[in-house]
Amino acid sequence: MDSLETRDQAAVVREAGGQTFLSGSKAQTEAKAGSHADQQSDLLSDLQKSGCPVCNHLIKTAFEFLCERQYKLSDDDPTQRAFADQLGFCPLHTWQLAAVASPLGLSLAYPKLLERLSTILSSFSVEPSEAAGPVAALVRSPESCQVCRLLECEERAYTARFCQSLAGPAGRDAYRRSCGLCLRHLASLVVASPAAEVTGFLLGEAARRFDQTAQDLRNYALKRRAGRRVLVTCDEDEAPLRALVCLAGHKALCVPR
Repeated sequence: MDSLETRDQAAVVREAGGQTFLSGSKAQTEAKAGSHADQQSDLLSDLQKSGCPVCNHLIKTAFEFLCERQYKLSDDDPTQRAFADQLGFCPLHTWQLAAVASPLGLSLAYPKLLERLSTILSSFSVEPSEAAGPVAALVRSPESCQVCRLLECEERAYTARFCQSLAGPAGRDAYRRSCGLCLRHLASLVVASPAAEVTGFLLGEAARRFDQTAQDLRNYALKRRAGRRVLVTCDEDEAPLRALVCLAGHKALCVPR
């Protein structure tokens, strides 16, 4: 399995070549079939990685969006103006954008936004006693951040597909072999699942994994305190980070709700 960190993100590459174009209903049918197959393949791939599969999918979605957006922000005037009109991203996604951009790219992306904020703040200075609320509203929140809204929509769609994948034995077997859901996304799937059988399966698997992680933590602590570091298993070594992901989800998705 991959590391719980998202080191595989940098390897995400989209290739545009080799496409076959069809016309009419046949093209639509094959496109839908291909899309469904791709989605199922993505689900299976997410289940094979360490950490919560929903977290992993959302991190990849954000990474791909920010990579594409930082390129446009460095070279496209309409994108820069739209970014300024939206007042940028929330603090978390501002720093994530910076992580995939260069100092030159940021220097091209942010002048229009900063100039817009300068104009707004200057207008507030006329009545400074009434500025507290309007100034606070300038900070992007999960409700007003474009990336947060994108991830919220993608989470709903992905959660629905995930529930469907658990309806059959193949999907459940793949889930049993995975690291399972974090508590936050377990709650999302329990709400989204229309089948009591699927809900019961998810809750039972979560209880088993949480108990196993607790045992791994205890074993890790006992062996480390006894000076038996060499006896620590891989599962026990990863247990502290796995426990945090189980409880809070991936740190790249930690935004106020």
